This record gives sequence, structure tokens and C-alpha cells, in this order.
Amino acid sequence: MTSRGNVTYQIDSDDRIVFVNDEWDRFALENDGYETTSEKVLKRPIWDFISDSGTEAFYRRAIDLARRGDSVTFPFNCDSPGFTRSMEMRMENSREGLVEFRSTAILIEARTPENVIDRSVPRTSEMIRICSWCKKVFVDGRWVSLEDSAISSQPPVPLLTHGICEDCFQIVTSVSEGS
Repeated sequence: MTSRGNVTYQIDSDDRIVFVNDEWDRFALENDGYETTSEKVLKRPIWDFISDSGTEAFYRRAIDLARRGDSVTFPFNCDSPGFTRSMEMRMENSREGLVEFRSTAILIEARTPENVIDRSVPRTSEMIRICSWCKKVFVDGRWVSLEDSAISSQPPVPLLTHGICEDCFQIVTSVSEGS
């Protein structure tokens, strides 16, 4: 995504995605996310799109806080093979019991393409954990940036599984506690 538009979506009281703005599809298509265009996500539970338990627990707590009237704001990264993106998510109660999510790009920087996060690149059976929030990878017992990791970017590359690094866990914990 090279545009700085806000990606906005809403979920209903059953946690189903009931609205996405035009920027949603633009973002999905710019990032080869054909399986996440509006026609594929609308009316589906948000939980269909969250793969790891730590991220799910955080979102459940944040949605609960938003439904109670608290505004929840947190940073996250939304990288693609050719860009790093520092983003901010704001969740708040909307009309008629809907929870609105607004993602805003704070900083977008081009980078040398990273095959490891390119879903179209062939994969090995090896699994590498990637932080759902900051996109660091867990290698040799520590979390490091993709650029600083020793993961080969030549295909085939390892499969990715999601988790959360210690730094992001601290952010999630503070939001989850209503801070």
C-alpha cells in the first residue's frame, strides 16, 4: 500500500464484519490479498482472519473495551514484501452496537522485497514464527527483524506461523488491562 488512506471496517454484535470502506479493497488488492477483498470477508466473523491465540485474546479484550465505550488505540506493523508500514489501529464503539476499526498508516517505507512474507513464494516444511504485530521473526531463541535474520530469502522459504514477541506482548498487555 503506497496510499495513506484509512482502512476502516466494522463488526456487529455477533463479531461479523458488516462494513468495509473502499480503501479496504484497494489495500487488499495492492498486497495480493485477493482472499481478503470485501466480497470474501463481509458477513464472516472477524475470528476467521485471526490465526494465533495471543492475537485473538487481545482482540477479544479490545473489542470488549470498545463495546463498553472505551477507545482502544495501539501501534502495529502491516508489512508487505516491498514495504514496511508502521500503522495505528483505533477501535471504538460506533452506532447501533457496532465496533469500528480504523487503521492509519503512520510511516511507509520501501524496502528490498522480502520473499519470506510473500505468500506467492514456494515454501519448505520448516516453520518460522513471526510476530503478528511487528513482523519480527523468532530465530535461534530470539526475536529479530527479517532483515537481521539468517533466514534465506531465496525460494523455497520457511512456512510462517504467528505469535507475539515480548515487546509487543507488553503493548498488548497494557491495552488488554485497559490502560
